[in-house]
Amino acid sequence: MISKVLQDFLPLVPIVLGHTASKNEEVDQKSGGQQSKNLELILITYGKKTLTVLNPLKPADGSIMNETDLTGPILFCITLGATLLLYFFYDSLPVGLYKPAFHKAGKVQFGYVYGMSALGCLGIHTLLNLMSSSGASYGCVASVLGYCLLPMVILSSCAIFSSLQGTFGTVLALVIVGWCSLSASKFFSSALGMEGQQLLIAYPCALLYGLFALLTVF
Repeated sequence: MISKVLQDFLPLVPIVLGHTASKNEEVDQKSGGQQSKNLELILITYGKKTLTVLNPLKPADGSIMNETDLTGPILFCITLGATLLLYFFYDSLPVGLYKPAFHKAGKVQFGYVYGMSALGCLGIHTLLNLMSSSGASYGCVASVLGYCLLPMVILSSCAIFSSLQGTFGTVLALVIVGWCSLSASKFFSSALGMEGQQLLIAYPCALLYGLFALLTVF
């Protein structure tokens, strides 16, 4: 009796196992496809925010503010601290040659970068909630201010090869501060419905990015 049952059951085992394996493969394929779609959407969001920051005259999409993305801001903060660590300045040789001496003066400023970022985001968040009826979350404010830190990374990259303590460096720092503040205020005014108050938003943003510029130049 037992042998007869085994003879009837054993041929069905490969079929059952094959059916289960095919189901698992389908589930894996669906989950893999969903993960790839999510990754693609995330990369598209990163690209939209970055391109909007790089082009201050491009209108901002207010829906981007609804996505709390801190990966880009953290990456830009680390990059800013790394470029400050690689800071170099040139000093003319006393013999009157045109070839400058190359001195290395790296500045470990990661703590200042993170500290000013956190306090600045807290201040801008409080100010926006007082100015706007809809309000904004702390994560969204940190995301926008972090992405708009990208031009400051360009300024710190320029400081690797040349000293910014001069007329050229001052003008470049002012342009970068205006670039950062204009991009940030554009995001905030578009998302919070404060189109007529962009300059009021840009002023405190300029003060925040001015601190980063001072840290970069000096």
